Amino acid sequence: MLGKLTTIHLNSMMKSLIRRTKMEAELIIVTPEMAKRWLGNNPVNRTVKHNHVLNMSRDIIANKWQINGATICICEDGTLLDGQHRLLAIVKANLSIRTHVVQGLPREARDSIDSGVKRTAGDRLIMAGEVYGREQASIANFLISVAHEKARSITASQQEILYVTENHNLVPSCGLSKSAFPKIGTILGGLHYIACYNNYHQKADEFISVFKTGVPTYEHDAAHFAREYLISQEIKQTTVRTEFKRRFVVHCFNKFMSDMPMKASHLPNRYHVPNWRPSSVGINIAQ
Repeated sequence: MLGKLTTIHLNSMMKSLIRRTKMEAELIIVTPEMAKRWLGNNPVNRTVKHNHVLNMSRDIIANKWQINGATICICEDGTLLDGQHRLLAIVKANLSIRTHVVQGLPREARDSIDSGVKRTAGDRLIMAGEVYGREQASIANFLISVAHEKARSITASQQEILYVTENHNLVPSCGLSKSAFPKIGTILGGLHYIACYNNYHQKADEFISVFKTGVPTYEHDAAHFAREYLISQEIKQTTVRTEFKRRFVVHCFNKFMSDMPMKASHLPNRYHVPNWRPSSVGINIAQ
């Protein structure tokens, strides 16, 4: 009975909405000029996330923009209700895109917009049947960050992350690194892949093995030093920032790859891995 009442109530609401508004939904080409016009009538909206705008503008320029049913929503009085980031991306890219636009919405529709949970690149990989979907997405983002020498996680778009997973076989590295050592699986998996990419397969496996077993491969083994240092910080209950972990483990990896000894946790100013550049990962992000 409750289900019937709910259905009747919803149908009544929809009929009332249709009577009160003249909604039109179209798949159209939105030009930068149209985007500017709609943005000009945007008095109340969320704070602009500039990195998100950059992500989408790069996708548009790279011809990776996809029609996915998401709509630009315009109120019956012409006010922009949803889509400001997409419109800003169109303006920044200075290119037109095809997208869905709904016009004639009631003002109160704003309250229900963007209330769902957003799908991540990892979610999309899992839905596509990929093993280690979330791990692949995390490692892909790490690989993009390292290629651009950014210790803080770089803001890559979902299309850029998916491009990396499509063009680089990350699955073996995900499998080996997932349970190798707590809280740094993404870093280990990314570094393992970079070593394999540069044809150092045995050294890549040894690097993971040291973290997993605690058995060094040479005197003052850099990977072993990193492992013991992180364990000691955990025992002391010292908070180790993610950015430091990335810098530290990457530095240890670089030393390990050359069998260089490591006795202290001093880090160089530059955060990079030799022979891993934007051209290696296939993504070039200018921010």
